[in-house]
Amino acid sequence: MQLNRPSETDNFVVLVGFDYELPAGMKVKSATLRLLTRCRNGKTKTEVYAYGHDFDDASANKDSEWSYVEEALKATPIVTFDIKGMNKSVTSDEITNTNYQTIDAWTNTIDLTSYVSTPKTGRINLVLSQPEVSGNKNEFFTREQDAFTNAKTTTLTATKEQVVPTLTVEFVEDADR
Repeated sequence: MQLNRPSETDNFVVLVGFDYELPAGMKVKSATLRLLTRCRNGKTKTEVYAYGHDFDDASANKDSEWSYVEEALKATPIVTFDIKGMNKSVTSDEITNTNYQTIDAWTNTIDLTSYVSTPKTGRINLVLSQPEVSGNKNEFFTREQDAFTNAKTTTLTATKEQVVPTLTVEFVEDADR
């Protein structure tokens, strides 16, 4: 869920959440978050924070989430990364640079192993914040309806599965348990 407040000009924010349970007798070997993004304004710095509030993407009142978001942003980021995508371009543009003609060039894989490895139950909720981006300048694809086909650059297409953020966690047996 993308949150944009017209009166707020210092953060572009996205919420993502995942159901999660650590299986008994197991530990986390790796955890990666996969996101599809596009960079419209050239600002790519993105911070990931723990979000201590459950939200419902379908019915959440976006204004009601801001107090929780502001609280989350006071903490230290879990990780900082630069979003992928062609600088100052969007996926609907005609992409002549061959480095950006496939969906992989717009796909981010973020290592969250250390964060997910700490005990958690129920959900993992995250705030992705771009502190240098105001308004709706960049985009994180967050819903199946964001799937697309680029008629101008036919190799640049995204399926429903590719656009929905995915948290992949690999478990191994915990020999200490």
